[in-house]
Amino acid sequence: MQQNKPLSLMDELNIGAQIGVAFCKDGSSSRQVENILIALESVEGRESLLIVAAFAHRQAQRTKTLGFSAKLIGDAMLKIYNSGGGKEDARIVLGVAKWVFEALGGKDESKGGKNTKTCEKAGKLLEQLQKGPGITLEEVIRHLSSLNSQQQTQLRGPSS
Repeated sequence: MQQNKPLSLMDELNIGAQIGVAFCKDGSSSRQVENILIALESVEGRESLLIVAAFAHRQAQRTKTLGFSAKLIGDAMLKIYNSGGGKEDARIVLGVAKWVFEALGGKDESKGGKNTKTCEKAGKLLEQLQKGPGITLEEVIRHLSSLNSQQQTQLRGPSS
């Protein structure tokens, strides 16, 4: 098999950001995201990337969620694998995906005894992801910083 050019760290960070936003789009739960990371550690060596890709697709079929995320995860794991990358590269991608998902508000909330999944901060990132997976980690950080600035302004109230 021909190896592609290795991914740069920035490529890995951006792919992770896209997957994190996709987790929000799919209505994923924190547990589903965590299970993807656990799958990575289930097998030694580079082959674990193939396990993660297969597991993500399996979860998408089984739970009827993770559809878009599973595609991005599968593509990312194959890209890393085919470029000669390994588990450490996959850990970077999936770790960033988890952080982005959580930063955007992706979590399980218990409301009235019923679990609901939220990503209340994703907003325009979801719209941008719909147009194509071109989101960068820098854009996600700018989006979150903007939201945090707005929140701080609201907490301070009107200026005197």
